[in-house]
Amino acid sequence: MTITGIDDRSLAVTIYSPVCLLCKHLLDYNVETRRCEAYTEAGSIPIEIWDGDDPHTEAHASDNGIQFEKGSPQAFAKLGK
Repeated sequence: MTITGIDDRSLAVTIYSPVCLLCKHLLDYNVETRRCEAYTEAGSIPIEIWDGDDPHTEAHASDNGIQFEKGSPQAFAKLGK
């Protein structure tokens, strides 16, 4: 699955993260509760990662040792179910 053509950069917070939506560690893609295995608290994925300014391919002090890893379309389809 390829996600293209969504341009929500004019919003206060990007709804569809160009980084997180493709990551196998994503747990919840709701913009208010955005969380993953690296950032488990609701809304705790740093905005610079969520907005795509930081691809999160290198360690951050607060990411519990978990960085971006490309996920599968099947894993994404299970989110929110």
